[in-house]
Amino acid sequence: MVDISKCEGHDCPMKHNCFRFTSTPSKWQSYMAEIPYKDGECDSYYPAIRKGEVVRSIDYWAVRYMEDGEKKFLPLHPDDVEDILELEKNFDNIEARINEANPRYFFVKYNRKMDGESIYAKLLGE
Repeated sequence: MVDISKCEGHDCPMKHNCFRFTSTPSKWQSYMAEIPYKDGECDSYYPAIRKGEVVRSIDYWAVRYMEDGEKKFLPLHPDDVEDILELEKNFDNIEARINEANPRYFFVKYNRKMDGESIYAKLLGE
């Protein structure tokens, strides 16, 4: 059961990255009376939590995940990359160690200026 007021999203460009839109409604689900997205901002935005695998490409660290049956990649947030680079100083084959410890990480998409364009995946604590 989702214990939040859901949003119907209509013309909101952020709806596919917002938990208020993407969560599964319960039998007695409440909905917001109006769409809170106005003038490029939303006071009710609640980032959707996803699961993905941390991977290293040639140039950057990223999260690989599935969305709508399609494999997608998002670069990791700079804070997460900094943590990995610090670990890499002490451990070899850090990518394998990270995914062996936890093959599926929870993350949220960070958006630029609330316009729906994803630029980072920010890992969440366990």
